[in-house]
Amino acid sequence: MIWLKDRDSYVKNPEKDFTRKRKLSFQDTINTIVTYDAGSIGRCIKRYIPKVEKTPTTSAFLQQQKKLKLSAFQTLFYRFNDPFPDKTLHNLHILSVDGTGVTVPMDRINENKEYARVRTNKDCTRPAYQFHVSCIYDLINERYCDAYIEPFRTHSETHVFSVMLERKNFPQKALFIADRGYESYLLMAQIQHDGNYFLIRAREDFGQGSMIKGYPFPRDGTFDKTVTYIYTKTQNKRTKANPELYKRVATRNSPYFINKEHPYVKMTLRFVMIVLPNGQKECLITNLPANKFPPETLKKTLLYTLENRNIFSFDQVFCQSSGISFKKIEFLQQEIWAKMIFYNFTTTITQHLRYKRDRGKYQYKPNMTNALQMCKDYLRNAKTPNDVEGHILMEMTPIRDGRSFKRDKSRHQSVFTTFRHN
Repeated sequence: MIWLKDRDSYVKNPEKDFTRKRKLSFQDTINTIVTYDAGSIGRCIKRYIPKVEKTPTTSAFLQQQKKLKLSAFQTLFYRFNDPFPDKTLHNLHILSVDGTGVTVPMDRINENKEYARVRTNKDCTRPAYQFHVSCIYDLINERYCDAYIEPFRTHSETHVFSVMLERKNFPQKALFIADRGYESYLLMAQIQHDGNYFLIRAREDFGQGSMIKGYPFPRDGTFDKTVTYIYTKTQNKRTKANPELYKRVATRNSPYFINKEHPYVKMTLRFVMIVLPNGQKECLITNLPANKFPPETLKKTLLYTLENRNIFSFDQVFCQSSGISFKKIEFLQQEIWAKMIFYNFTTTITQHLRYKRDRGKYQYKPNMTNALQMCKDYLRNAKTPNDVEGHILMEMTPIRDGRSFKRDKSRHQSVFTTFRHN
């Protein structure tokens, strides 16, 4: 546990912070943040430390929280994921990559301008903080593997994905599934360099900005084409005379793709156009071998990802964890990492439950809202063991294939909560 071995590495002033015996220790401060739920900060503290003589004031708790570095939550997040075994599909870890905006209210717009963003609604114009959280999510094991938080106004999903690929805080021999916006030659070259695979959705038309525009593919129907080109930023007589061999691209330098030392890079890509059951066409770019992963298999993998996108959603994590409690940038980042830690803790328990999945018409799974609450109660009363697994198994949810709901965009709006401390 990080608070027992190298606690001094995760506080701002090791000589003073958490050295005296107080009501809130280093461990209790982190656990309280991890188990936050609805209500004010004072109520959350009372739920974790219910005894009156031991309950600290809200001011005392915030003073203790200010002593923590963000790395304390990041290290706990990574170390928690390490010891657990992973399930695979086709002998590959299915990792989904995406990002979302997290909007929270603010009182002082000049406090941190890079996170400030004015959101205009029909009724009024309100200032707010808006983060962009990108993460890698294991769809099979229902677990967040890595995350990156940045200001929404200056965010770059492709750059952040490249940074997370370099950190390698995810299981190897992986298949990365990404949506439109991630179809970048730099990312594809970096994933292949590490020996992993990718399946990226791209624009299915041949219009301006489409990645398949410059390739000799049929404009109608479906296709499965594997092409090999020498990619370069150089334009000379040789590249112009051999368009079937060279492909000129406009991109920045990369240690995994085109750079000054390697102006010509040979890469093989596979482009697959499929038709979904609803009649919609989808273009997929991948490096999966065609003999082992025919178009039908890619279609099933894509449909599996689309059906489970409700799992990979920070909206769901925050709504089930009862929203955001803080407004300060420093505390907000700590809370985002804490919520992912708690979500991984809960899904790790539900993944290892033994129960009868097939119960007639539907297959069943644990109710995630109930599981989150049971695990939260357990962490708050760790000294008093209770049957967490039994309580989770009491409430099961049927799995209805193909069921979908219209996306609720109002969840991205900020709600002013005057009862919370700033």
